[in-house]
Amino acid sequence: MSIASTISKKISPQLKAMGFSRKGNKFHYIQNDIAYGLLFEAPSGLLYVTVYFMPLYIPFECKYITYGERLNNIRSDKIPHMRNLDGDEAIDRFCMQLAEYVREEVLPYFNKIRDPRNLVRYLERTSRKQRKFIGCPLEHIERLKVHTYFYLGEIHKKTTLRKAYKKKIVRSNLIPEYQKKYMDELEMITNFTADEAQEYLNCTIEKMRSLF
Repeated sequence: MSIASTISKKISPQLKAMGFSRKGNKFHYIQNDIAYGLLFEAPSGLLYVTVYFMPLYIPFECKYITYGERLNNIRSDKIPHMRNLDGDEAIDRFCMQLAEYVREEVLPYFNKIRDPRNLVRYLERTSRKQRKFIGCPLEHIERLKVHTYFYLGEIHKKTTLRKAYKKKIVRSNLIPEYQKKYMDELEMITNFTADEAQEYLNCTIEKMRSLF
């Protein structure tokens, strides 16, 4: 059994007590059309724990952790590195430290962004350096804002945001295919009627929820 599977199994009771569901090495809960999760992976024998949130109203082909960060990279003093060769004592200590960190740091963070309104408020009021659990490029943050305001029915009011988003897409490192995709997407959701917008959101949320 890999270290990711071992830790997932060991810490499962504690995370479930906090409201998470487990599927393999992934833990999540869904609230107000946003999924919040933890991912355990050990691609090279070294364990990484990623905390992330995934708005279900943003269309994507699969589960994604764009809006997340590896805990080991943020607080290595709180979340020590674990390897396949580490023994039971180290595993027990790691699970205890991780559960405490999730309870004291991760869950309060998830509570700050507990619904789309609070999420976009958090994004508008914090700088990139202040967002310790989001390490993605700025164009993805702008896309998150765009879709969240669309979800809230306010995208038509956000002229400045739409212009800034277009500029960030053009200047980004996204391949031309995705630059065009995101430009077309913005044009589409901006011009939806109210009924079209609701139908689009319902279909997107249903599809993304099915991934869990």
